[in-house]
Amino acid sequence: MKSGRISIKNLTAILIPAALCTAVIMTGCSQALAGNSTTPATKTTSNPDGVVVTYFYSPQTAASIHLATEWIIETVEDGYPDQIEQGKLTLVGINADDPANESVMQQYGAQVPSLFISTTEKGITNTKRIEAIWLYLDDSLQDAGLKAQFETMLGNEVNEALGIPVTSETPAATTTADNGVSSLEVMILLSSYTESLDIAVIPYDAAGDIISVSGELSVKLWHREGCFTQEIGELLQQWDGVPVDQSNFVDSIGHTMSLPYHDFRPHSASLGWLQVVLTLKDGSSISTAVTPIQVRRPLGCCEEE
Repeated sequence: MKSGRISIKNLTAILIPAALCTAVIMTGCSQALAGNSTTPATKTTSNPDGVVVTYFYSPQTAASIHLATEWIIETVEDGYPDQIEQGKLTLVGINADDPANESVMQQYGAQVPSLFISTTEKGITNTKRIEAIWLYLDDSLQDAGLKAQFETMLGNEVNEALGIPVTSETPAATTTADNGVSSLEVMILLSSYTESLDIAVIPYDAAGDIISVSGELSVKLWHREGCFTQEIGELLQQWDGVPVDQSNFVDSIGHTMSLPYHDFRPHSASLGWLQVVLTLKDGSSISTAVTPIQVRRPLGCCEEE
């Protein structure tokens, strides 16, 4: 199936709740390949016979997921024209809404969105589900930083599959001196639901690499009235003394943690402002910007409470 470019301008009228869409993402990411006879993915492939990037999409989904589909197409088609021309790399888009594709979805264990990279070498095919890119969905549809992270992470995976040396690969977990933290970001994990706020706290060093640190977090969540509101509302929840160390560090993502709600429960359209302050072992501290977020919830939990 030949891929085609999708214009985000034609998708702004699609009004599927973001919470529902992100729930589908997590369902897809949590499942292993089902019914696929291929062997588990290996770390590297030195000289593959062919690589296939397969993504699953739906015309009826959130605009941020449509935008991510554009990013997939752009990353592969614009980044690897020679490999595509030579037949070494193929991009396949599968419409999950087409009943004819149901068996393919079952074979992959796919949901919307899902992306897989299959590498064939000496007659053996390894298929790998690519998960971490979905952390960089852009609800605002205009965040260049999220696009860069998404495309860089996907490009690294394609390079690895093709046997191309990855020069800008996100580093593995490392421990540096506490004062090596240059900046801090926070992202909402797609597993967030009514009982907890799941986040990734991402420390960077001066070179822009993700590093592991030790210390404590103070996290504040304020109410946000609407998508176009800049006013910070009432404080909904605060977490203090949240430990940060190597035990909750995930390579290429940062420190991940689940913060249980105490006296607040989000509904399906909850919006908020989030700020994280990291206090390091040496007593120094650094904070994120006050970040607008959408509180995400899994499928089946979208009723008002």
